[in-house]
Amino acid sequence: MVFTNPTSDAQVIFRAGKNQDGWFGTVDVVKQLSHAMSIIKRQYPNEDHMFIFNNATIHTKLPETTPNVSKMTLGPSQKVKGEEIRPSGQKIKVDYAPAVLPNGTIQYLYYPLDHPIEKLWGAFKGIAQILEERGVQDARKLKLVCPAGDSQKGQGCQPTATNCCARRAMMNQPDFLTQKSILQIQAKAEGFSVFYLPKYHCELNPIEQCWGAAKRVYRDSPASSTEADLRRNMLIALESVKLETIRRFAARSQRFVHAYHHGLTGSQAAWAAKQYHGHRLIPQSILEAMDECPFG
Repeated sequence: MVFTNPTSDAQVIFRAGKNQDGWFGTVDVVKQLSHAMSIIKRQYPNEDHMFIFNNATIHTKLPETTPNVSKMTLGPSQKVKGEEIRPSGQKIKVDYAPAVLPNGTIQYLYYPLDHPIEKLWGAFKGIAQILEERGVQDARKLKLVCPAGDSQKGQGCQPTATNCCARRAMMNQPDFLTQKSILQIQAKAEGFSVFYLPKYHCELNPIEQCWGAAKRVYRDSPASSTEADLRRNMLIALESVKLETIRRFAARSQRFVHAYHHGLTGSQAAWAAKQYHGHRLIPQSILEAMDECPFG
């Protein structure tokens, strides 16, 4: 977000690196978002606004006390906790906040300190116990995660499965589905909205397309190793992506969304988006045109 007044823009120039400005993290994004919202309130006080972010970890990070399923164990554990960073920079372990059962009552995720079994005093209950308390059938028979396939890395859950393993079942609990990120909470408190673009699909992500356009201009700049030249070339590259270009990228992504919504494959959607690049949406006749498409 850049305005003609240099004192009223949210652009941050950050020199990433161990011996430079460090690494741009969630704290930095929060500061930038806060500044951007204050600018928008002054410039457009009577409009409704939303911020759209890439689905990156620093953007989607949850508050430290929000239960994080990816860090939960199947059984009891004394190690499952959130990590809070104090103003001094010191990291401390903190218990997750209580969850909410489907009937609206509070569910504590840790055993009480006066539990009959001493080794469970203050321990995380484990997903199996938590799901059982929620009435999930055969909760204790679930594996922590689905085994990965031969050609897969990580979890092997099917996209549409909701209770194939303990973590997937936990993630699909109503209160976990509605968890809000730090940025979403911050924006809502100021009367704004935050949305995230899909992962792994650059054709649906106009932000990535803007970065690609800027990088192309930057790579065409004269080679240099001086910081002043690199900074100047970077700013020129970023400023080369005009609002009109951004709108075109957004329209292109919208055409892909429309094509996927109609059941087109990736190659078909790419063909359709190119054929109808002058349209905001793919015409309804596209399904008939697929008969003549070489990818149909």
